[in-house]
Amino acid sequence: MSSLVQMILDPWSMGLALVFDWWAIWFALGRTFSPTTVMAASANAIWFCLAGMVGHLFELKAEPEVLDWMLVVATATFLKASILRIWMLKFLPGWKWNRYDLAVLMVSTGCALLCAAWL
Repeated sequence: MSSLVQMILDPWSMGLALVFDWWAIWFALGRTFSPTTVMAASANAIWFCLAGMVGHLFELKAEPEVLDWMLVVATATFLKASILRIWMLKFLPGWKWNRYDLAVLMVSTGCALLCAAWL
């Protein structure tokens, strides 16, 4: 798990995650440039801080297992979705997630993690 978190915290990986999430937020939530940028940056900043803190708690393994990947994608998606929900409720009171929007966010998170592993 720790090696997976270290891959995520690579500067190139963090940049790619921000790009993927920016696109997903713009596509799924329909915000303009500035709100999308603030929402993506805040969701990713909190995720990266948490990943950095949690990465030290797990044992270092040579290769992350499938369960590790699934756990990280699910945790990242949940955390980002929670932060984005707070932002969206600020813009539109009574707003709720659609399943499609959550799927787009999960795919963008998965793509960012795959790119992190590839880099």
